[in-house]
Amino acid sequence: MNRFVPNPETGLIFNIQRFCLHDGPGIRTAVFFSGCPLTCPWCCNPESEKLRPVLLHDGKTCALCGLCARNCPSMAVSISGGFWKMDPGRCTACGRCAAACPHDALELSGRVYTLEEAANEVLKDQAFFEKSGGGVTLSGGEVLMQAEFAAKLAKRLKTSGVHTACETTAALSGAAFEQLMAEMDYIMIDIKHYDAEKLWQTCHGDLNIISGNIKAAVNYGIPLAGRIPVIPGFNSSMQDMEGFALFGRELGIREIHLLPFHQMGEEKYERLQKQYLMKDEPPLHKEDLMKYAGYLESRGFQVEIGG
Repeated sequence: MNRFVPNPETGLIFNIQRFCLHDGPGIRTAVFFSGCPLTCPWCCNPESEKLRPVLLHDGKTCALCGLCARNCPSMAVSISGGFWKMDPGRCTACGRCAAACPHDALELSGRVYTLEEAANEVLKDQAFFEKSGGGVTLSGGEVLMQAEFAAKLAKRLKTSGVHTACETTAALSGAAFEQLMAEMDYIMIDIKHYDAEKLWQTCHGDLNIISGNIKAAVNYGIPLAGRIPVIPGFNSSMQDMEGFALFGRELGIREIHLLPFHQMGEEKYERLQKQYLMKDEPPLHKEDLMKYAGYLESRGFQVEIGG
């Protein structure tokens, strides 16, 4: 599939989700950008990992009729031996196969928006923002992969009086982070782990870059929340919470959101023909994190479960 080249004038967005209640204050519209530098095995948006449109196939509704293959100009799609197949090396993400499917078994995830197209789309919800104290949250994937476009979009929205927030891993260079930070009213930073080696081995994230970006945001004075996805076997022990507490205090974080592990993205892996490594892990619930929240509160943090 064709790779999208980041630029200030257009952005590759795979979803615009309305009426979000857990992506910042008030009722919000979340804009999900494609592309992410990390490789978290629990990612609930695996369609966002590549900086290009991706094709999702639903084997439950596919009738193997072959219309998709007959409408594919690059011969990337085929039906063979009773199975649907797609060659990523041939696919150009033109979307003709999905348009031809009479069973809605194919979806092309990722669309290129101009600045005005993206702004006009989210500004349709401005009345809800004003009534609820909400706004727009830029998310992903990783919004820093398209920092120039995201910063321009946020600046455009702020001129219309919209509260801007972003959810980020802060895992890319300080220049990209600072560019986006300048246009934010609120920042949520995912902190996967406080241990540099474990973070790199599992997610391929550089803790030095992340720590530097968090320090910059704290010094800048933007309201900030550290979001910890609590993942069984990775960062879910009380010892881990002690590590997160030390890490947060050293960086000046005051607000922490604990996000319980869930299986909501599992079906997407099947549709992407991608192995899901967390398949056998049971989900966590709010009550599973209460003792962790109590511990972090005792260390002076403002804590939410979810958020």
